[in-house]
Amino acid sequence: MAQVKNLSRPLRRKGAPPPQAKPVANLEKHPADAKVPLQVKIPAETRIAFKSHALIHNMDASDLFQVVWDYYREQHG
Repeated sequence: MAQVKNLSRPLRRKGAPPPQAKPVANLEKHPADAKVPLQVKIPAETRIAFKSHALIHNMDASDLFQVVWDYYREQHG
């Protein structure tokens, strides 16, 4: 039978530390006039009607949303 007491134990080391994480790029504030994406889930028919209304009035959907949002804030504080 093997002499267990005479066996050397393997050295336990933690190993190299993990590499430094790169800083997250979304901590910077966007300029006030920059357009950034906003994703919302709406019914398909509402989306079609919204885009159609924007096209009829020769507007971009984001511009129409801004008009709607400004109106909502005026009416509801």
